[in-house]
Amino acid sequence: MERAPAPLIQSEDVWNGIMHLPGDVALTTSNHHGQQLATLYTLWEDWIEARGDENDEPMFEAMLDASDCFQSSTFDALHGYYRSALSNLRSALELTAIGTLGNLARMNGAYLRWKNKGRRSPFPTADRNCGE
Repeated sequence: MERAPAPLIQSEDVWNGIMHLPGDVALTTSNHHGQQLATLYTLWEDWIEARGDENDEPMFEAMLDASDCFQSSTFDALHGYYRSALSNLRSALELTAIGTLGNLARMNGAYLRWKNKGRRSPFPTADRNCGE
């Protein structure tokens, strides 16, 4: 059975409330922090390049997931969502720690649980995923 498409937002006020404030914040933020945003973008590109192409390497998957966190963090900060920007940076740090654990001890139980069971954090107090 085919579902009918969801209706579009009909209210111009609702659309403007969702779209214009973040856009205005992005313009203001980029006016004052354009160089820093450009640097963050360049660092994100470098991170993508540094992760390499080896799927079997423990750091590869963690760095790949962390790259999403870095990109999301920059986007969120640009649009004024500072709390989620910081949460994404924390997730990137946690993912890098997980990858480092796997790199140092590939047979570590916590790392294997993360790798084989839906990538839930092996650290019990740090069960967060960005962009998912």
